[in-house]
Amino acid sequence: MRRPPHLVARHPSRPGLVAIACGASVAVTDPAAGPPRVLTSTDSAATHDAEVRAVAFSPAGAVMAVAVDAKPIQFWCLDTLSLLCSREALKRPSALSFVDEDTLLVSDKFGDVYSINWRDDAVNWKLLLGHVSIVTDMCLTPDYSVIITADRNEKIRLTRFPNAYCVVGFLLGHESFVSKLCLLSNPKLLLSGGGDGRLLLWDLEMLDYVQTVSLSSTLKELGCPVPDEITVTGIKLARGGSLALVALDGLAGVLAFSVSAAPDARLGAAGLVRAPAAVLDFDVDSDGALWLAVASGEAPALLRASPDSGTGLFGDALSDERTKAIEAALVTEVESLPDFGAQWRILRNFNFDGEGGGGDGGGGGGEVGREGSRAAKRALRKGAGAAGSDHGSDHHEAKRPR
Repeated sequence: MRRPPHLVARHPSRPGLVAIACGASVAVTDPAAGPPRVLTSTDSAATHDAEVRAVAFSPAGAVMAVAVDAKPIQFWCLDTLSLLCSREALKRPSALSFVDEDTLLVSDKFGDVYSINWRDDAVNWKLLLGHVSIVTDMCLTPDYSVIITADRNEKIRLTRFPNAYCVVGFLLGHESFVSKLCLLSNPKLLLSGGGDGRLLLWDLEMLDYVQTVSLSSTLKELGCPVPDEITVTGIKLARGGSLALVALDGLAGVLAFSVSAAPDARLGAAGLVRAPAAVLDFDVDSDGALWLAVASGEAPALLRASPDSGTGLFGDALSDERTKAIEAALVTEVESLPDFGAQWRILRNFNFDGEGGGGDGGGGGGEVGREGSRAAKRALRKGAGAAGSDHGSDHHEAKRPR
């Protein structure tokens, strides 16, 4: 059987350019450059049993960074598809974000975030901030002034950049690990999801959530099976930010929520873009097409869906010439499929209450202890009242600012 692709990443500006990862290999497909190219490296650390964990493109789109769990981060020139250099990470990376063409931020499994000038041969990893648990996702505000990090201990942290000793605050409201972050078109609004079966929409100026969405209620409305444990595995925007697409562990498809216009954007009615198997990862390219990697041991495991102007969502997810060419280039025969859901079960088993005390700090920033975090969350829930909970007939409930 074939190992399916597990990671999809769109280029920020080049039409149709997408990077697809399968195991330790990455294929780049560019409709303007002919057949897909599989990137190969002579780096001995990138062994066949390693796996690509993160891909990021520089702001100008000229460079792509690829992190594998064997710790090297590779930097590729997209014009020539040649390897520029490889930098050994201090710990296993969990997320990557470029600040400019020279500076990359790297979060790792030990809860730290570093910056590196990857062009400098004298590699200097600068510690910016630290969590007391795994950093699960990271993004930056559009002006690169704030780093937003999520962790296994239910918290989202906002930190000034480059002055990372200044902690803007914490977003406290999730009741399990936070796995994914996504800034909306209005950059003061952040959408997050994790292991508690909810989406939370945050106002970054208020440091509070203004809407909560019950994913179990959404699945019931769409006629989908509702698992005992719901984990958000991906959040991306589509159609100019008017759609929020959400993937769940084990769900054969992607949830699509309408997003009302700024400045007070809220999530609205949901639809479902169906897939033939559980979605492992997805992204929307700069042409608006939705790419899906699904957990299938037989081709097709990579699909594409075009925007549907009639429904406002997407047409059927299908295999086409481009997806078939990528799968042929990345073909890897395996005896059995990997357990793609294992990483989420690990996060769930290391729950918040099982941790020792402590809090988040970094670069001289303050701490939030466990009791303080719990008290803050209790205050949030108390202030939210019925509108801040998942109870009641309407699961798309907005909370009034205090």
